[in-house]
Parts: sequence; C-alpha cells; structure tokens
Amino acid sequence: NHHQQLTKTSISPRKHPERSGNATIRLLQTEITHLNHRLSSFAKHHNDTCNSLYHDMETMKLNNEERIYDMSRTISRLESELSEKNNCIAKLRKDNEHDRLMMEDVKSSLELTKEGTKARIKYLEDTVVDLEREL
Repeated sequence: NHHQQLTKTSISPRKHPERSGNATIRLLQTEITHLNHRLSSFAKHHNDTCNSLYHDMETMKLNNEERIYDMSRTISRLESELSEKNNCIAKLRKDNEHDRLMMEDVKSSLELTKEGTKARIKYLEDTVVDLEREL
C-alpha cells in the first residue's frame, strides 16, 4: 500500500517536457525530500509498532511464566496433600487390620471362656448329681 502511494506521487520528467532541466531537478529533489520524509515517518511508525509488539510479547511471556510458577506451586501443594492423605489411609488400614485381629483374639478368648464355663458347669452338675446319689 505504501509502495503504491509512493509510486502514485512520483513525478516523471517525461510527463512534463516543457520544464527546464534545472526546474526538473529541483522538482525531483523536492520529491526525493518528500519521499525521504515519508519513508522516515513510515520507518518510525514501523519501529514503534515493532517495539510495542515486542513489549506486549515480553509482558505476555512474564504473565505466562507467573502462571506456570503458580501452577507448579499448586501442583506441588496438591501432591503433598495427596501424599499426606495416602499416608493417613495406609495408617487407617493398618489400624483397622490391628483392630480386626484384636477382635478375633477377643472372640476366640470368649469362645474358650464360654466352653470352659460350660465344662465347669457340667463338672459341677455332675458333682451335684454324684453327691445326691451318695446321700
């Protein structure tokens, strides 16, 4: 687009044959100065745009780095919490197994006590029966 504008505004000496050589040179020098000014203006605008885009990209990069850092911290925290919960679950399972074994021991002891009590009752009943016969 800028190239088209530059081409449209160019003055060709062939279009104006009635002008003298010095007038054509002055006209061309004026045109060159004008084109140099436009080129300088375009270069400054282009440079400003590039600098702005670079600044925007640097800002985005910093923002992304901050987000990545925050996400890494969150992941580390969650991994730590998960590890703690897994340790807690393992302890609960171990305690649960210990309690189950203790209950089995108590149940077994109660069964033995119950059978022992039945045997003593039977012995005492037999003893009473034997004593009653003797009397």
